[in-house]
Amino acid sequence: MRALTLAWIGYALAILYASLIPFDLQPLAPAEALARLADIGWLTLTPGRRADWIANLLLYLPWAALGMAASAPRLGTTRAAFLVALAATLLALGIEALQVYFPPRTVSLNDPIAELLGTALGILLWTFAGHRLARLGARLRHPGAGAVDAALGLFLLAYLGFVLFPFDLVLGVDEILDKAAAGRLGWLWAPVSDQGTVWALARGLAEILTALPLGILLARHRRGPGTLAAAVVLGLTLGLAIELVQVLLVSGVSQGVSVLTRALGAGLGAGLVITLRGLDPATRAALPRHARWASLALLGPYLLLLVELQLGGLPTPDRWRNPEAILADLQQLRFLPFYYHYYSSESGALVSLVLNLGVYGMVGVLLVPWTSNRWGAYTWGGWVAVIVGGGLAFAVEGLRLVMGLGVDPTNVWVGGGGAWIGWGVVLARWVRDRRS
Repeated sequence: MRALTLAWIGYALAILYASLIPFDLQPLAPAEALARLADIGWLTLTPGRRADWIANLLLYLPWAALGMAASAPRLGTTRAAFLVALAATLLALGIEALQVYFPPRTVSLNDPIAELLGTALGILLWTFAGHRLARLGARLRHPGAGAVDAALGLFLLAYLGFVLFPFDLVLGVDEILDKAAAGRLGWLWAPVSDQGTVWALARGLAEILTALPLGILLARHRRGPGTLAAAVVLGLTLGLAIELVQVLLVSGVSQGVSVLTRALGAGLGAGLVITLRGLDPATRAALPRHARWASLALLGPYLLLLVELQLGGLPTPDRWRNPEAILADLQQLRFLPFYYHYYSSESGALVSLVLNLGVYGMVGVLLVPWTSNRWGAYTWGGWVAVIVGGGLAFAVEGLRLVMGLGVDPTNVWVGGGGAWIGWGVVLARWVRDRRS
């Protein structure tokens, strides 16, 4: 419970930090500050603001559930709910009051309403499903097949939440027509997705990889000749459901090809389990050695894809700027963590963060075969992932500076963190599968 309490407090500090960036403090006389607070009103929820409003709601939902998990076992559900609701009210209203002293921040009544609604939903979530979440957490902490299934299930839930984020539902047919006019709808391919061949391949690959756990989970609990076909049908069903819901989201992009990639991913996941299940013991014992060579083979394509996505092509000398321009940009660079995320929408900042975590998370995945039997799998291997992921992100941001592209120093931390997450999640399954 102590760890949960510390995590709850840390989450609150993270909310406070994110709410006050870029920390452009401008002192005010008490009378003027009170006058500005008294003048706070409501903002019209345009489609863009609607997404940010929902993002605020979703930000407080897990925080409230975490607070319930930390306090309910000691205080009881009713007292814990009162404590969490009181803490959320003080935090939400306190942040709005503080933001008066930070003029770049937008102060309105919309935000605390969204945050308190998110808190209420988080309390209800824990009240009605807390025992199930606790059992799920217990399964994750103990090696075995149950932990793998729990991790796969949680990943799928998180994935659904991410692809449908920020849940900004359309409020009329006219908004759907506006989406179609903006090229966000397509029977096979949405025009807004036409960002070049590499981006199309990267998006398709991401959709295939994120659907793999669906097929893996199905195949782990089903045997027989129809398993592969069932996984493909399940992938088609999930993909179709996601794309239909995307039609009803203002920020959603709906296209038929995404249904096919998710079906392919689910089929590949099931096929992987079926193939591994049929291996003889000698071949299974040799898998770690083969996995190392496979990770080396994948390293080259991964780096080429990273260079294309992050740099728009190889950093040839003709694309480099002169030293004076580089130095001028370097002197203006802000190193405050997540500083540049403020200048995006809240939903856009979160999507960017998750995508970068995923991109550099592949570094940790590729390192798993090389660190699972050496350097202390649960100690030095994690540091290796952090150093390699952060170092690669540092190199990418350095090249972006040289080439005159936008630079965000926060991505160095994100690169290290993403590599550590990718390494830890895959290593946990690697070790558990080999023990079971």
